[in-house]
Amino acid sequence: MKKQPVKWIQFDGMSWPLPDRDLVWVIAHGKPTKENLLQAASILSAYWQMIFDPVKKRQNVIRKIRAHLNQEANTDGRED
Repeated sequence: MKKQPVKWIQFDGMSWPLPDRDLVWVIAHGKPTKENLLQAASILSAYWQMIFDPVKKRQNVIRKIRAHLNQEANTDGRED
């Protein structure tokens, strides 16, 4: 059974939304649901937050998000 994709990650007492290419397509070309719009709003809010965060914090957040996405890509959604 394939797991539902994780849409947010938590670390260091923070919660950050993950990027989602499928969401981009739905917003631009499809019929977004309320859930799609809320997820897009959380990504926009995170982007806004990163603009004003200090460079060190921003780099830490990006590093952790990338590590999570790389791990997810390497497991290809398989359960252990």
